[in-house]
Amino acid sequence: MPQNQRHKACAVVLAGGQGVNCKALHASVLTAVALVEPLFEEVMISANETDDYRIEGIRVVPDRVKHQGSLMAIYSALDASSHEDNLVILPHINSINKSLVDEMFGAIKKDTEVVIPVTHAAEKKLFFAIYRKGVLKKIEQLFLRGEMQLKELLPLCRVKYVLIEDKNRGGYDE
Repeated sequence: MPQNQRHKACAVVLAGGQGVNCKALHASVLTAVALVEPLFEEVMISANETDDYRIEGIRVVPDRVKHQGSLMAIYSALDASSHEDNLVILPHINSINKSLVDEMFGAIKKDTEVVIPVTHAAEKKLFFAIYRKGVLKKIEQLFLRGEMQLKELLPLCRVKYVLIEDKNRGGYDE
């Protein structure tokens, strides 16, 4: 993708969780938004408390049901997104590797539902991954069964894994 062109997708910064330092989290969310904003047509923040974040031009999406974890946050954000493709990230990042992001979007095929970077040690980066809107129905199935864990979603989806070749090419720097 050309250097100054944005992905026709949404970047979702997950800003939730109980027992986190609110000031530190707020600063991290601001940093994450600044990092992804030049790369995506749409950027949103997914949060339990929408009043905690006021950033001009950035929509804050509340969880449909508060304090239910990351799967509910992802569900709420995907449902609110105006794009099929959504990069979901945690806010505690210091940099984003654009070439890996480009590779991840390039890995999407017609039937792909999730794209996840994976390390040589088989560590899956579930919170630096592309989730397509098509997974909404599968998440709803999990909710109906009382399952609220993100790891329960992957066996239901067509997942494409993108290998992170080396430490310097990680998706993000924590």
